Amino acid sequence: MRSHVFFIVCLLSACSAQAQKPFSEGTVTYSIGITTPTDTVASTMTAIQKLKGGHVRMDIMSTTGRTTSLYDNREGAGAFISEMGAQRLMVPLTEADWRDRNSWYIHSGINWLEETKDILGYACQKAEVTLKNGTNAVVFYAKGLVIENSDTDLQFGDIPGMVLEYTLSNKASTVRYQATALNFDPVPIQQFDIPTAGVS
Repeated sequence: MRSHVFFIVCLLSACSAQAQKPFSEGTVTYSIGITTPTDTVASTMTAIQKLKGGHVRMDIMSTTGRTTSLYDNREGAGAFISEMGAQRLMVPLTEADWRDRNSWYIHSGINWLEETKDILGYACQKAEVTLKNGTNAVVFYAKGLVIENSDTDLQFGDIPGMVLEYTLSNKASTVRYQATALNFDPVPIQQFDIPTAGVS
């Protein structure tokens, strides 16, 4: 009897492990919409996040320019690059700087909800998150996907799945990120190189 119970437990564990697909390398593209109580400020912004093991790159592009964040958590080094027309500015980032830049995502509470939503073919669960600065966030996360290196997933890192949509709201504005594409293709390591000036 014990052998049957042990077999069932192992089978259930295996099924649970197979249910989540690790995301260790690839590209996620998000559309960004920003609204105020009276108007839409920007609805054509795009964010592209690239992961490769311990490397992460985030490009945010709009009609006015581009910002790029690069970080290698193994080396504990990165850079924040702003490109507006002909003007380029790069600020090196240490591990402390990187964590400080993402520290506002730390939450003071999560309310797990039963509502679900299909995003890019993944069943996503809804949760309401209260951030430590008082900002409210509504997230939809795919339990079937998990970022393999948690050190690169500082945004909503306590959510048990990959966040494919989130909305941040305060009195001044609402910002909504929604994944529009998810690609598991390898990312060339050169795209994570920290340039000496500008954006590579």
